[in-house]
Amino acid sequence: MKAKNKTKVKSKFNGYNGFPEPKEVICSDCEKTFLVKFVISRLAYSQKNNWGYWTKQEKDQENYKCNQCLRQIYSDKFAYWQAVQSSKKRNLFRVYLAHNDI
Repeated sequence: MKAKNKTKVKSKFNGYNGFPEPKEVICSDCEKTFLVKFVISRLAYSQKNNWGYWTKQEKDQENYKCNQCLRQIYSDKFAYWQAVQSSKKRNLFRVYLAHNDI
């Protein structure tokens, strides 16, 4: 009989419980550092603070904004409406604001 090879498979997840640790990013407006959490259900990092997620533009994909800067953008309605065109994204943004997630 042959012995089975027991090789360990390296996982790309290495943080707590095998999942990545939150990553540290810098706000593109105020240059404050903050953490972006890993979302287990999506197997990706949260996109709440990713400005490219809200605007759907390639040039903004790596721009992160802190919660305070996102609230300031929302308070300037004209600039916010020009930047965030999708009604679904606007509704989700309002939900995040109402639940104090932003």
